[in-house]
Amino acid sequence: MEDLTNEIKNQINHLSPETVLFDAFQFNTNEDLEYFILNFTKEDANNCIIQSLVAAYKRGAFTLVESEIISKSLRMLDK
Repeated sequence: MEDLTNEIKNQINHLSPETVLFDAFQFNTNEDLEYFILNFTKEDANNCIIQSLVAAYKRGAFTLVESEIISKSLRMLDK
């Protein structure tokens, strides 16, 4: 687990300013991103899951059938 934490911190330190994750969350500094990660809430987790699925869906990461199921799932979660 410590190795994973160190790898995440290493990647954060090498991000460029104004990092955008999942085409939805913009961070102007690495410190802002690290603060977000360290203070993660259940609502943040839910938003990240939804936005990551939306981003992957838009990028064509799924088969046609998977895309339909994800699309329907997102519409149900958005209600």
